[in-house]
Amino acid sequence: MFSVIELIDKRFQASRLLPKRETSRTLYDYSPPRDACFFKYIPWWHVQGIAPPFPYLTLPCVPRLRAHMSSCDITMGYLIASTVLPAISCFLSIVRLSIRWRKGQLGWDDAWVLLAIISTMSLTAGAFLNCEDTTPSMPDGRTNMRVLGYYMSIVGFTCTLWAVRMSLLASVLRIIPVMLYRRKWTKGSGVIFILFWISLVAQKVIICETEPTWKQGAAVQCPLNRANALYELFADCVADLILTILPLRIVWRLRTMIRPHLLFLTLIFSSTLLITIACIIYEVFVYCSMQEQWTNVMMQITASTALTVCQLGVLVKWIVRLCGPRKNENPDDNSIKTVLEISMVFAKTSVLQDVEAVHHVHLSVVKEESVVGTFNPATTKAEPGPQPVTGITDAS
Repeated sequence: MFSVIELIDKRFQASRLLPKRETSRTLYDYSPPRDACFFKYIPWWHVQGIAPPFPYLTLPCVPRLRAHMSSCDITMGYLIASTVLPAISCFLSIVRLSIRWRKGQLGWDDAWVLLAIISTMSLTAGAFLNCEDTTPSMPDGRTNMRVLGYYMSIVGFTCTLWAVRMSLLASVLRIIPVMLYRRKWTKGSGVIFILFWISLVAQKVIICETEPTWKQGAAVQCPLNRANALYELFADCVADLILTILPLRIVWRLRTMIRPHLLFLTLIFSSTLLITIACIIYEVFVYCSMQEQWTNVMMQITASTALTVCQLGVLVKWIVRLCGPRKNENPDDNSIKTVLEISMVFAKTSVLQDVEAVHHVHLSVVKEESVVGTFNPATTKAEPGPQPVTGITDAS
């Protein structure tokens, strides 16, 4: 035991004799030595002459936390967060797509979910490319791989969040009848989301390319400024507010709906607040210029939370039907009845002047075979008209 302690003491003393880097004032210019990882797990009060070299770290926002943070021990947590959380969210997304495909109900919201899965994979791959330590003597090839990994992370993170929001918006669009004017508001919100999406990606790339000095540092991470954090926070809050207001207006008009269905819609669409909370915490990390690994961990948590919340609308309903289906009930009847009730309430409460428009609202969301008395030209047989009388001659 004492020989191990002496060996540790010698390694530490040797590391202290090494010349310190001149630019060690900020986190982006200095990375702690590898021995810091080894000393981190040694109780320093039990060993003579060992003091962890954590004071070299500098956190501008919260200097009291610098004694508890090290990029060495955070890297393992970062890799775990980059593997486990995206794997769970992608698995739930694949289950959701398989359920929709089996029922033949694939739509635009599922296409956006597929794009979110691809973006999450890009985020995970970028995390592994950007987790290695670099030194000034490292070849340029490995440094370029870290730069590529960082770009994959920030672009994949932004694409995941906004693809999830587009999927939720497409889900709202599915339950709004075709002839209502609110569909145009929803489509206009989609245009706003895409503009936010493009502007955020462009802003991050422009900021990182105008100051390329971060590519040569030990921590290959672009120092995003506070203006970017504030703008991204503004875009996130506006988008999540739209995703909350649109469904709640629909639920308010469906007060006469069956209570379980009403509670289900309220629960699903109000869960977007979880995405807002995760985004706010991530933007606080960026705004305070926290250590890059902690920011990256929060990035993984935010993206995985958003992708998981997006699947609740399908998975919760599927689990409820799987656990306790009613007797003599078609599994597809609940969704048909729900959409029928939504359509009928909208048709009764909306100001529609044309009677044919109301009739079109009913027929556009209800399956023909589920409604009694629906006219189907393909199956309805015409009644025979008057036939000429044969075999009778004129008596006259």
